[in-house]
Amino acid sequence: MKNTFRVAALIVLFAAANLAQAQPGSSVDASRKAVATHRPKLPLQDALKLAEAFVSTNHIDISHYWLYRAVFILRGDPAKPDKDKTPGWHFWWVNDDGAQGNYVEIFVSMDGRCMRLPSM
Repeated sequence: MKNTFRVAALIVLFAAANLAQAQPGSSVDASRKAVATHRPKLPLQDALKLAEAFVSTNHIDISHYWLYRAVFILRGDPAKPDKDKTPGWHFWWVNDDGAQGNYVEIFVSMDGRCMRLPSM
Protein backbone atom coordinates (compact mmCIF):
# COMPACT_ATOMS: atom_id res chain seq x y z
CA MET A 1 0.00 0.00 0.00
CA LYS A 2 2.83 2.41 0.86
CA ASN A 3 4.50 1.65 -2.47
CA THR A 4 1.31 2.52 -4.31
CA PHE A 5 1.18 5.90 -2.60
CA ARG A 6 4.83 6.48 -3.47
CA VAL A 7 4.13 5.70 -7.12
CA ALA A 8 1.16 8.07 -7.10
CA ALA A 9 3.29 10.82 -5.54
CA LEU A 10 5.99 10.31 -8.17
CA ILE A 11 3.41 10.59 -10.95
CA VAL A 12 2.12 13.86 -9.54
CA LEU A 13 5.66 15.24 -9.16
CA PHE A 14 6.56 14.16 -12.69
CA ALA A 15 3.48 15.87 -14.11
CA ALA A 16 4.26 19.06 -12.17
CA ALA A 17 7.85 19.06 -13.44
CA ASN A 18 6.66 18.67 -17.03
CA LEU A 19 4.25 21.59 -16.63
CA ALA A 20 7.07 23.76 -15.32
CA GLN A 21 9.31 22.90 -18.28
CA ALA A 22 6.77 23.72 -21.02
CA GLN A 23 7.85 26.62 -23.24
CA PRO A 24 5.46 29.55 -23.60
CA GLY A 25 3.72 29.78 -26.95
CA SER A 26 4.01 26.10 -27.83
CA SER A 27 0.92 24.04 -28.63
CA VAL A 28 1.89 21.63 -25.85
CA ASP A 29 1.95 24.50 -23.38
CA ALA A 30 -1.54 25.68 -24.41
CA SER A 31 -3.08 22.22 -24.01
CA ARG A 32 -1.46 21.74 -20.62
CA LYS A 33 -2.79 25.08 -19.40
CA ALA A 34 -6.33 24.05 -20.35
CA VAL A 35 -6.03 20.81 -18.39
CA ALA A 36 -4.26 22.39 -15.42
CA THR A 37 -7.00 24.98 -14.89
CA HIS A 38 -9.70 22.36 -14.26
CA ARG A 39 -8.99 20.69 -10.95
CA PRO A 40 -10.51 17.20 -10.72
CA LYS A 41 -13.28 16.82 -8.13
CA LEU A 42 -11.76 13.51 -7.01
CA PRO A 43 -8.03 13.71 -6.12
CA LEU A 44 -5.67 11.13 -7.59
CA GLN A 45 -4.86 9.70 -4.16
CA ASP A 46 -8.54 9.12 -3.32
CA ALA A 47 -9.22 7.60 -6.72
CA LEU A 48 -6.31 5.19 -6.25
CA LYS A 49 -7.73 4.09 -2.89
CA LEU A 50 -11.11 3.47 -4.55
CA ALA A 51 -9.49 1.52 -7.38
CA GLU A 52 -7.56 -0.65 -4.92
CA ALA A 53 -10.74 -1.30 -2.93
CA PHE A 54 -12.52 -2.23 -6.19
CA VAL A 55 -9.73 -4.67 -7.09
CA SER A 56 -9.96 -6.26 -3.64
CA THR A 57 -13.77 -6.45 -3.58
CA ASN A 58 -13.90 -8.02 -7.05
CA HIS A 59 -11.14 -10.52 -6.19
CA ILE A 60 -8.87 -9.32 -8.99
CA ASP A 61 -5.41 -10.77 -8.41
CA ILE A 62 -2.86 -8.03 -9.05
CA SER A 63 -0.12 -9.58 -6.94
CA HIS A 64 2.03 -10.04 -10.06
CA TYR A 65 1.21 -6.62 -11.49
CA TRP A 66 2.65 -3.16 -10.96
CA LEU A 67 1.01 0.22 -11.45
CA TYR A 68 2.28 1.46 -14.79
CA ARG A 69 0.16 4.55 -15.33
CA ALA A 70 -2.37 6.79 -13.64
CA VAL A 71 -3.83 9.53 -15.83
CA PHE A 72 -6.83 11.86 -15.86
CA ILE A 73 -8.95 11.22 -18.97
CA LEU A 74 -12.30 11.99 -20.54
CA ARG A 75 -13.94 8.63 -21.28
CA GLY A 76 -16.51 8.28 -24.01
CA ASP A 77 -17.22 8.13 -27.70
CA PRO A 78 -14.47 9.96 -29.64
CA ALA A 79 -17.13 11.41 -31.96
CA LYS A 80 -18.89 13.18 -29.07
CA PRO A 81 -17.81 16.56 -27.70
CA ASP A 82 -15.75 16.60 -24.49
CA LYS A 83 -18.66 17.97 -22.46
CA ASP A 84 -20.54 14.70 -23.10
CA LYS A 85 -17.69 12.48 -21.91
CA THR A 86 -17.12 11.17 -18.40
CA PRO A 87 -14.08 12.63 -16.59
CA GLY A 88 -12.11 10.29 -14.38
CA TRP A 89 -8.86 8.57 -13.48
CA HIS A 90 -7.52 5.69 -15.55
CA PHE A 91 -5.25 3.26 -13.69
CA TRP A 92 -3.26 0.69 -15.64
CA TRP A 93 -1.47 -2.23 -13.98
CA VAL A 94 0.95 -4.26 -16.13
CA ASN A 95 1.90 -7.87 -15.48
CA ASP A 96 5.47 -8.75 -14.50
CA ASP A 97 5.78 -11.07 -17.51
CA GLY A 98 5.18 -8.14 -19.89
CA ALA A 99 2.80 -10.11 -22.12
CA GLN A 100 0.68 -8.02 -24.49
CA GLY A 101 -2.92 -7.74 -23.31
CA ASN A 102 -2.18 -9.01 -19.81
CA TYR A 103 -3.24 -5.79 -18.08
CA VAL A 104 -5.66 -4.66 -15.43
CA GLU A 105 -7.26 -1.33 -16.26
CA ILE A 106 -9.61 0.44 -13.85
CA PHE A 107 -11.51 3.65 -14.54
CA VAL A 108 -12.68 5.74 -11.57
CA SER A 109 -15.19 8.47 -12.42
CA MET A 110 -15.36 11.74 -10.49
CA ASP A 111 -18.37 10.44 -8.53
CA GLY A 112 -16.25 7.54 -7.25
CA ARG A 113 -17.71 4.76 -9.42
CA CYS A 114 -15.17 2.17 -10.53
CA MET A 115 -15.23 -0.07 -13.55
CA ARG A 116 -12.82 -2.54 -15.03
CA LEU A 117 -11.97 -1.87 -18.66
CA PRO A 118 -11.35 -4.68 -21.11
CA SER A 119 -7.72 -5.35 -21.99
CA MET A 120 -7.21 -6.73 -25.47
